[in-house]
Amino acid sequence: MSSQRQSKTPQPTPGHVHDYSQVADEELVVLTDDSTDTKREKSVEKARCREETERREREREAERKAKREEAKRRKAEEERLEAEWRKRAEEEEEARRKKAAEEEAERQRQRQRASEERAQAKRNEAAQRLCGAVYDVNTAQKKSPLHSLYSESDGGAVRAGTGQDQGLHALPQQEEDVQLDAGRGGGRAFAEESRDGELLRGEEEEDTREGKGESDRDGGSGRRAGGRRRGQGGASNTA
Repeated sequence: MSSQRQSKTPQPTPGHVHDYSQVADEELVVLTDDSTDTKREKSVEKARCREETERREREREAERKAKREEAKRRKAEEERLEAEWRKRAEEEEEARRKKAAEEEAERQRQRQRASEERAQAKRNEAAQRLCGAVYDVNTAQKKSPLHSLYSESDGGAVRAGTGQDQGLHALPQQEEDVQLDAGRGGGRAFAEESRDGELLRGEEEEDTREGKGESDRDGGSGRRAGGRRRGQGGASNTA
């Protein structure tokens, strides 16, 4: 076929019988087998179309692959960012819990200190009240003239002793109230003060008993002296 196209001399084909004597060379038409050319052209066209289709398919496949890779990359990036965000959120939550625990512990310590300070203040107040009560009792005893018991009658001595007994009975009640207010914290100081108070009460009771005894002796002496005077008066009257 190539040789026929290159040669400008027409070659008759079956079914194409013409007279070419009057036709110029440049006007000659190369006659070929139409069926053969058509098949070849169709094959070439099919091959070209197939190649084009394959090329487009490869391009689409490459594009799909690139999209898949991009999707994977984006997903991995999103997962990484989400993991970082979750980790940061957990760290922040842990920091908040730790801070809250520290604040709660600090509040507990402050409440404990405040409770201890209140207890100490109550103990100090109880000790002061106890000291004040003891001081008041001592002052009252110092102000009461015990020597008047020696010069008064039996009734006056009894009344004075009764008043002192009432004062001495009021002292344990005051000590009991102070002990209830003080609580357990001031046990040692209260015990010492109680021992001092008991010793003081013992001394006061002993002084009271001695005073009553002397008053009784003075009263008896006075009565005996009066009897002697009355006896002397009777004797003088008789005389």
